[in-house]
Amino acid sequence: MLYPCSDHQIGTFGVGSEDALYANSRARRIKIDPGKAKVSGPDLNIIFTCCQLYEEGKQYLYCNITKAFEAPCALKRYAALLSTRAPGGLEHVRHLKLDFSQKEYILFFAVHVPPFLPHVGNHESDPCYGAAKMLRELPHVQSLTLNFRSPVSMASDSAWAYTGGYKGHSSSSDFAGREFDDVFTTPCQRLIVDWTLACAKKYIQHIPHTHLEGFLKTSTKEKWDTIFAAERAGQAYDESAEKAIIENWSLTDLPPSCHCTTPCAFDKYDQILRDSRCREHWGTCACKVPLDETMRRWMEEYKFEYAD
Repeated sequence: MLYPCSDHQIGTFGVGSEDALYANSRARRIKIDPGKAKVSGPDLNIIFTCCQLYEEGKQYLYCNITKAFEAPCALKRYAALLSTRAPGGLEHVRHLKLDFSQKEYILFFAVHVPPFLPHVGNHESDPCYGAAKMLRELPHVQSLTLNFRSPVSMASDSAWAYTGGYKGHSSSSDFAGREFDDVFTTPCQRLIVDWTLACAKKYIQHIPHTHLEGFLKTSTKEKWDTIFAAERAGQAYDESAEKAIIENWSLTDLPPSCHCTTPCAFDKYDQILRDSRCREHWGTCACKVPLDETMRRWMEEYKFEYAD
């Protein structure tokens, strides 16, 4: 699997995108060795040593290998570059994997949940908002994998969390104006994934093979695997009622609370986030960031229950 260069021009190969802190809570459906060291990317210059090797290498790199993207903008840039420079352009894109954050999926698939409603706020100016429509312009894609990251990591990148603004003197706030200590509520992974897939369906239902992996409930995976299989067999599924429910949520009730038997949230990680935020106390930084070893020990306690 090939991860094109990131914003920092670093190609990621090997063990995948999850941080080592989540080694014990990795999705069981992804066979990853957390102890395996990342390896350097291949030296692609070798394919230019002879014409036969070039043709075979080009076929493999452009068509057969899965292109994995960790951000929507990286996918957009890659598609734009490929359409102008690669022989045959986008016809060579056959296998894709998306490994986005919660907020990036919401923007990418234009999930209409407050405050990300049409014509509300400035999120529509984000270049990645609704960018999933580009998937319809890739008719030769044979397989698409959607990976959902750990709900613990989502606490620090929640679509409804810290906005960078302030409320009052020095308290950071979220979209609903909640004070500093209340902005790290971990959304329910079951609901977020279900919402994402309900809004993603119209963009990906034409792709012959859709794979769902990562941190998603078994019941959610089975539901959408069945829906996508039925769509490919010609049985249409109407998700409009589900999307209407999503749009009608009140901003004050978001992010959605978790009612799973085993909570998606992890109190100790929420505490790490709170302690890591800089609060000014009489002109002096009052951060209380735990030691790395403490954080690692805490994170090893986190378990994600797939069977809930």
